[in-house]
Amino acid sequence: MRKRKKKRELTNENLREWLNEYIEQNGVKLSFIAKKSNINYVNLSKFKNGHVGMRPSALSRLAKALEK
Repeated sequence: MRKRKKKRELTNENLREWLNEYIEQNGVKLSFIAKKSNINYVNLSKFKNGHVGMRPSALSRLAKALEK
């Protein structure tokens, strides 16, 4: 029997935590994720550092980029 991955709730806080974990675990740069998710680098940086939130559409794009 395969274990299912626990689905994360798409909130600003959860995605911010997931983003930081992803960068740390995979050793990728924020610019790579920005291109992959089609989110402006400056906005993604502000989001990562907790200065701004994102709209649901951007959260969805970021989640898809982090799943791959």
